Amino acid sequence: MGNSFSDILREWHSFFSLTGEAAVTLMGLVFVAASLGASLVKTGSTASGIRAFVNPTIIHFSAVLVLASLTLIPTQGFNSLGSLLCLTGVAGLLYAGVVIVQLRKHHRRHTPVALVDWFWRACLPTLGYLLILTAALGLLMRVPFALNGLALAVIVFLLLGIRNAWNLLLWIAQHQ
Repeated sequence: MGNSFSDILREWHSFFSLTGEAAVTLMGLVFVAASLGASLVKTGSTASGIRAFVNPTIIHFSAVLVLASLTLIPTQGFNSLGSLLCLTGVAGLLYAGVVIVQLRKHHRRHTPVALVDWFWRACLPTLGYLLILTAALGLLMRVPFALNGLALAVIVFLLLGIRNAWNLLLWIAQHQ
């Protein structure tokens, strides 16, 4: 391996800068959409729906922002980035568990959650957090191409956020 870890991260700078900026921009749009949608329905299921459907979308975009920020810290090394990504992946898996519980509660108490929503809101986020953990372990073992797995996780979370934000906008349009 001829390159230092800083050189390797420098090659990824544009990717993580672009995805971090995209996540922040899309997060702002979700805040606007959620505030419009919250004024439409004033039932007991609204709070449950926001916790189960809107909050995870914000968390997905936040995950992209955190991952981009961690990789852009100029003094990162294999061990420091790997350790921080381990913490991020574990925290994400714990949050994915919380979302699954919230989806089950919403499904039982309010409206049935479609199978496709279970896939997009439970399965794929769990896969994304497992990708982060895999990348973290790869970095701790000093495998530079582990950043490819991290990039895949970032793409998964961006696509999840975009899909779920679009789903939110469609729901708002149907209820106006």
